[in-house]
Amino acid sequence: MVEYGRYSNDLYELQASRWEWRRLRPRAPKSGHPLPHPRLGHTYTLGTNQICYMFGGLANDSEDPKNNIPASRGTYGSPPPARESHTAVFYDPGNKPQLVIYGGMSGCRLGDLWILDINSSTWLNPTLDGIPPLPRSLHSANIVNDRMYVFGGWVPLVLDDSKLQQNEKEWKCTNTLACLNMALLSWEPLAMEVYEDAIPRARAGHSAVVINKRLYVWSGRDGYRKAWNNQ
Repeated sequence: MVEYGRYSNDLYELQASRWEWRRLRPRAPKSGHPLPHPRLGHTYTLGTNQICYMFGGLANDSEDPKNNIPASRGTYGSPPPARESHTAVFYDPGNKPQLVIYGGMSGCRLGDLWILDINSSTWLNPTLDGIPPLPRSLHSANIVNDRMYVFGGWVPLVLDDSKLQQNEKEWKCTNTLACLNMALLSWEPLAMEVYEDAIPRARAGHSAVVINKRLYVWSGRDGYRKAWNNQ
């Protein structure tokens, strides 16, 4: 989203060797499909062979400019439900490249995981073992070796630990860290032996990157409940 609430589909490149910005003007595919709709809350993920994969987001696919619809375009198989504010990571276990989509927002917070097999262009919705984290949006996800680490985001406000509210009306930020073993497709418990003041504050909409097996988290928003006007 840019000025005045307008959605954008501009593409820019930062030439880091010279710290110079350049606007790119990609051509539409030869298949006749149009360029992607302007959108926000999507993911744009670098895979192998200099190919980037864009998925989902809040796009205006209707003639009514106020009717913004989460966009989703799949390939083969049943694609993930439309969503925004999800995460996407690229995972390549032995020449089996995969685009992994997790969580997001589509009317309510989502906690599902979808895998796009790059070689066959087929969507998969695997069953995961272990105890899953709460559904969430505006979180971050990063791959370290064979594990995906999910941090923070907006999660439903749970009044009863035994089950989620059936109708999600309130939510909060979290600073929880979850780990999915990608080789076993199982959520694993994490033992965090650190002092309380060393744990990042609860946040959503932050950025996270892995450098040499260290996860760096930057910025975000720490609003608590939807019902509060000032967050």
